[in-house]
Amino acid sequence: MSYQEYWTKIKSLYQELDQVTNSYWDNHSSFGDWQFWAVVAITIVPLLLLIRFVDQERLFEVFFFGFAVHIMWNYAGDVLELKRYFIHTYFLTPMLPSIFNMAASALPVAFLLVYQYCTNTIKFLYLDYSSKCHFRIRNCSLGKDIRTCRVW
Repeated sequence: MSYQEYWTKIKSLYQELDQVTNSYWDNHSSFGDWQFWAVVAITIVPLLLLIRFVDQERLFEVFFFGFAVHIMWNYAGDVLELKRYFIHTYFLTPMLPSIFNMAASALPVAFLLVYQYCTNTIKFLYLDYSSKCHFRIRNCSLGKDIRTCRVW
């Protein structure tokens, strides 16, 4: 096949995929299904929690961390979906990517709230590989020697 023939075929396949996706969304993931409303809740509830619990004094820092998580998960989600390792079968609209509700709302909010909590309490978690061939988590406060920290 020539260059032009490849791109003509790719374009026709994308148009066919778009039609099938729209049809699937109308039949199995639209406003009348409970799964659609679960996706809406997964998208909106974390944002409402964020408004309630975010530290207003460190807004830029915390939101930048959440943005970094959002970008990284978008890239990871695109690769996983492209290779068919991770497939979302319910989504908000056929135009938005199926990973949108997780990558734009649930994961970044969860990660940034954990980040905010850990940095506010000035505790650091270390993974310690002991001689017994298992990992332990060490919980340390600022200024302590890691050997004297509490082990979980």
